[in-house]
Amino acid sequence: MIRYDKVEVREKLTIEQIFELLTEWGGEPVYSPTGLIASTICHNSPGVGSKKLYYYASNKVFHCYTDCGSMDIFDLFMKISALQYGKECDLNTAVRYIAQKF
Repeated sequence: MIRYDKVEVREKLTIEQIFELLTEWGGEPVYSPTGLIASTICHNSPGVGSKKLYYYASNKVFHCYTDCGSMDIFDLFMKISALQYGKECDLNTAVRYIAQKF
C-alpha cells in the first residue's frame, strides 16, 4: 500500500480541486475573496445546511461557523464519509482517497 505525506498532499491541492471535491460532496461552493464558501456538509446532508463552511486558501483550512470549528480537507472527508456514505474512515484512508483522486 502506498503511503502519502499528509502535509504534502494538502499543500499541493489547488482551490479548483477543493471546489471540485465540495461540489462532488454536495456543498454547492462559491468562490469568495478569501477562498470558498459552501454549505455545512460537515454536519448536514447535502441541501440541508447553511452557507457557513468557509475554506481559507491562504492556510488551506476549513472553518464551520455553525458547529464544527476548524478542520483540514482530510478531517472534512472523514466527517462526510461517515455522514453521507455511512462509512467511518481513519486519517490514512482520507489522505489516500484525496491523493489518489488527484
